Amino acid sequence: MLTRKTCSTSSFRGLPRYGGARLHGIRCWGIRLFVLCSLLLLLLGCAAASVPPSGSAGAQTDPVTTQDIRPSVAPASPAPTDLPADAYLSRAADRYDQHDFDGAIADYTHALALQPRSADAYLGRGLAYYGAGELDRAIADFTQALTLRPDVATIYNNRGLAYYDKDDFDHAIADFTRAIALQPNLAEAYYNRGRARYDQGAIDQAIEDYTQALTLRPNFAAAYTWRGYAYHKHGDLDRAIADYDGALALDQKSVDAYFGRGMVYLAQRNVDRADEDFSQALTLRPDDASALCSRGLVRRDLGRHEAALADFRACLEHTNDPALRTWAAQQVQLLSKAPEEP
Repeated sequence: MLTRKTCSTSSFRGLPRYGGARLHGIRCWGIRLFVLCSLLLLLLGCAAASVPPSGSAGAQTDPVTTQDIRPSVAPASPAPTDLPADAYLSRAADRYDQHDFDGAIADYTHALALQPRSADAYLGRGLAYYGAGELDRAIADFTQALTLRPDVATIYNNRGLAYYDKDDFDHAIADFTRAIALQPNLAEAYYNRGRARYDQGAIDQAIEDYTQALTLRPNFAAAYTWRGYAYHKHGDLDRAIADYDGALALDQKSVDAYFGRGMVYLAQRNVDRADEDFSQALTLRPDDASALCSRGLVRRDLGRHEAALADFRACLEHTNDPALRTWAAQQVQLLSKAPEEP
């Protein structure tokens, strides 16, 4: 099984600011799961290929509590300073927007030394820790912010994102559900919960959440894309294509939608259209290993062995996934011995 750890920026969802810190929707760490299995099924002649899920099958019960995780290493104490707390908060927000997460963390820590009960500072530092990949510290700061402001839905949403990135789907779902209870019109929370439920294998529930997100925000391209993946997983290929079309009508640069639609066409043995979609995905993201291997498979079936070889070799250059590397290497070996069809 292939676990994919990259995604397009179209999968990031911006939320309103709270207290000067930008709140984000789900970070897409696993948008292409199960791709290798799909390719192998197609090699064996199975018509219905699966796309992404991860985790155990079946619906899971939403938990009612969340953990209070503390940092394993305490942040360094700030040096004495003469700046007021508001100045640190403002500069930290600017540094965060510039992706200077270390600088933002330092400034939020200075602000907390001056205002220990600042929910804004805990929230902002949590987001900076999240951006820096320090998920336990992010969760700890979001939890502290919620202690001070338990009524803010977007903080629950952000803590849910950190749990999601730790593959703690139960706690992520609990936080997204709490965010929805506090703010029923928060489309991002429905989308994020759908992503977590998808990764748990609760496909029907995921479709419900994506649909609710689209009801609240009809121009939510990523929700169309992921509902397309869910319909594909269900074997409802026509609905999957319709959703990928909807996503691309809103975002013509969605690599994930082109890839997903290409996988549906490949499952339908519509190799010409699959080749077009994988090629479009690769125009936008040339180092996409999953799209390279998928297009290689299409071109192999079309008898374009040299082009297929080039794709499989490029796939090997752009992935460290052992299973995908093994499969691509096997294709290179086989095609190196096969004659080009006229």
